[in-house]
Amino acid sequence: MTDWTDEQAVALLHRMLAIPSPSGAEHDLAGFLAQALADAGFASRIDEVGNVIGHIGLGTGPTLMLLSHLDTVDRPLPVRRTGTALHGRGAVDAKGPLATMISAAARRPRFPGRIVVIGAVEEERLSRGGHHIVRTLPRPAWLIIGEPSGWSSVVLGYKGKIDIEFRARCRPTHSTNPVPKATELAVGFWLALREALGPDLDHGRFHLPAATLRRLDGDVLNAYLDVDCRVPPGFDLASFTAALRQAAGESELNIARHIPAVVASRRNAVARCLSAGIRARGGQPRHVLKTGTSDMNTVGEHWPVPMAAYGPGDSSLDHGDDEHLPIDDYLTAVAALTACIDELEKDESMHPASDPSRPTWRGGGDGAEETSDALPAGRSRADGANRRRGTHPDGRRGPAGPGRRGAIAGLPADHVPARADAPPVHGPRPAQSRGSAGPALVCARVARRRSATSARPARSGLCVHA
Repeated sequence: MTDWTDEQAVALLHRMLAIPSPSGAEHDLAGFLAQALADAGFASRIDEVGNVIGHIGLGTGPTLMLLSHLDTVDRPLPVRRTGTALHGRGAVDAKGPLATMISAAARRPRFPGRIVVIGAVEEERLSRGGHHIVRTLPRPAWLIIGEPSGWSSVVLGYKGKIDIEFRARCRPTHSTNPVPKATELAVGFWLALREALGPDLDHGRFHLPAATLRRLDGDVLNAYLDVDCRVPPGFDLASFTAALRQAAGESELNIARHIPAVVASRRNAVARCLSAGIRARGGQPRHVLKTGTSDMNTVGEHWPVPMAAYGPGDSSLDHGDDEHLPIDDYLTAVAALTACIDELEKDESMHPASDPSRPTWRGGGDGAEETSDALPAGRSRADGANRRRGTHPDGRRGPAGPGRRGAIAGLPADHVPARADAPPVHGPRPAQSRGSAGPALVCARVARRRSATSARPARSGLCVHA
């Protein structure tokens, strides 16, 4: 099929919303999509863990991977279509972005390389599907993660995540006995954890850590804590873990999961071509960092390739009771992503080995770091090329523009500024590389690598809306 229409795109998403797919129960949706992909001209299959995979294209050039997820949180919503929007669980996170990817790829069956579209399982849990993908599939030339960014925004990075469990058990004793009780140990651990994270904690700032106490159960005999920490690039995991073990003492401590933060260069081929696709639809592209976590963290740790996240939808609606996607935004995103594919087809990085903006690995083994020129630590020079300037709340100059909601009125809560002093790495860096917070809206300073003949880094300006 070469003529995938807007009506087919809307019908696809509507049908996807009608199939419940909470984490761990995605098989019905995977089966439907495997057939839908085949009907649209893809070769499709379901892999060993339940991921649905389709590929299309002539297969004679590099591979573009479009990776989103099938699963949603387990809170069903009625599915309905109004005159302007589709309502239902997953409309934003992330069936809308996945349907966008399928629809865009279906419109380009003669892509010179291969377009691989994947709906992964259990992203809302432990990213089981994403981990399986990096173990079993070849590394693509380019990678786009399907997550809600808004049709005119490109996501360049996500915070990292550390899941922590703490259990305290004490012998029965009278409440007046001057020995620690399980509940007291749990409260003491929580306070020590917050202190170990640092003096400034903020879920709304990309370059500050934060913690959420997701669960607290206990009495004087037994106590349990479940903590979700979000950490910036360069976070010193080893020092943090050592502080937690000291605070836990003889109690049980489990670091259940650690996903490093990820930041990509705005100069990489994927970000450039997504921006071009947005402009082709009349939009002004914005590059943003997000305080959540996605499969971009999962695969980015292993695949040093040009990447970014993109998809329609207002992410402030994720997991909420009013999750919906405006149909016009959805179709505009399909058209923008299709234009991005066209740009990649003619981009010089169709030969990815020659793309100077690809991240590269330094070091080896457990000490390896993936670095790019996105936000080099310690370098913060920028020119004003193509910058839009406004006024910060503190009076400094920088970008200004409308948003939805957040720390500053009118800005989305999970869209935060890029910072110049944050290292664009996956995994821990020394603690001194952690920067302090800037204002909620900044102009990121992005420096290109030093050339062999230049005594100072070249300048490049990047204005990012929070």
